[in-house]
Amino acid sequence: MQALTPILPAVVAPGSTISTNAVCVNNGPSGASQPTCNITSNIPGAIVTVGICAPPLPLDAIRASAGNNSISCPVTIQIPGAQGGTDIPLTSGSFTVTAGSSSPDPNPSNNTASKTFTVIDAIDDAPQSAPQGQAVTLNVLGNDTVGTVPATAANVAVTVLSGAPAGTTVDSNGNIVVPASTPAGSYTLTYQICAVPAQTPPACDTAIKPLTITALPVIDVRKNAGVPLQTGPSTFAVPFGISVGNNGPTTVPNVQAIENLQRTFPAPAVVTVTPVTITAQNGATCSRRRPASTASATTPCSQAATA
Repeated sequence: MQALTPILPAVVAPGSTISTNAVCVNNGPSGASQPTCNITSNIPGAIVTVGICAPPLPLDAIRASAGNNSISCPVTIQIPGAQGGTDIPLTSGSFTVTAGSSSPDPNPSNNTASKTFTVIDAIDDAPQSAPQGQAVTLNVLGNDTVGTVPATAANVAVTVLSGAPAGTTVDSNGNIVVPASTPAGSYTLTYQICAVPAQTPPACDTAIKPLTITALPVIDVRKNAGVPLQTGPSTFAVPFGISVGNNGPTTVPNVQAIENLQRTFPAPAVVTVTPVTITAQNGATCSRRRPASTASATTPCSQAATA
């Protein structure tokens, strides 16, 4: 009796159910008495269910003539584990068909035939955060595997199933790209990886990637001038203060306040102060005095200018 190699997919998903047949053939030269045809697994936890064979077993004998010399038994196999981001220890396994009879076998070396497969495994990713206003590239394949091999764009296809902001795409390397237009907030992206080349049925697993887009700070800068003070016959000092506030939801560290006022002035004109560049601790105040002038220019707030 000869056992035929079971037809099984090259890659399976955790928790999936596989259907196949255990097939055993009598190649002669004579009939085989009390033939048997079994399938077994080396996978701990796998559930193998054998249906009613054709012809049904037990059988007194099976002929050696073509068309009447085979036994086919339907088999369902439940792969251990579960889909959905769990890291399962199983990376591969095999199933073996064994043929036998009570008659002498002229070729016992073909009494068994095995098929090995690997397991695809998507694992939940660590949370990630990024500031609002810039595109974010998420490498979700970094901890996923196909058997013992890391998952890449060469052996899996990545699809975003749910939870992604509008405009999210998958690039050629299997990374998930979230657009810069994404509003601030928390997102949980569910993605799926499926074995490549594609199989029927497909071998896929899912996992999640938490993402937080942090809101931009809202900086409030105010400059308040005081009453001019005469410091000489034709010079005045104008006291002023600069205050910086953060009205947004995001803390801004290492902020400074820098004021630029020109020290020397050209021909008399109306004074115009250029916009202030501010980086300061929340609520910090920079106060300086400078003489009044009818010129247009700027000077550092730490120095006074004389017209």
